[in-house]
Amino acid sequence: LAMYNRGRKGISVLAALSQAYAGQKQFGPARAVLEKEIAANPKNPDLQALRATVLGQEGNLPAAIAAFEKLNLPDRPEPAILFSLAGLYSRAGNHEKSVAIHRQLAARNPDLPEAYNSWVAAATDSGQNRLVLEACQKWNERGKPDWAVLNNCAY
Repeated sequence: LAMYNRGRKGISVLAALSQAYAGQKQFGPARAVLEKEIAANPKNPDLQALRATVLGQEGNLPAAIAAFEKLNLPDRPEPAILFSLAGLYSRAGNHEKSVAIHRQLAARNPDLPEAYNSWVAAATDSGQNRLVLEACQKWNERGKPDWAVLNNCAY
């Protein structure tokens, strides 16, 4: 906090500070630091994402999901936003929505193996093997081998 208050502002210091508070389950101070910065920079999507992350860590899944949904803009695909959003939907028990977001992530980032790995994981969590097969087939259509994806598909 001393580093932040001495003028060493910036998203990395702010992220470390808010996550340090959140890691200690001190969500009030984490939110207070973020709200102060957001008040000064209300349109900064990185600050909005940090707030949403803290809300999710706090267990306020509906608010975290709503915040990430606002950041999920069709004209500005952000893999980190989609990964976070899909994870929150999984935690909330909405596996169908999580799988749909993973499909969207893979469509927006077709060469990103992590998108397909997370799609396989979400489909497995939902208990729907046909969705696992769909993710594996889509990856194989890329023609670019990745051992982690192939392993997850085989499993």
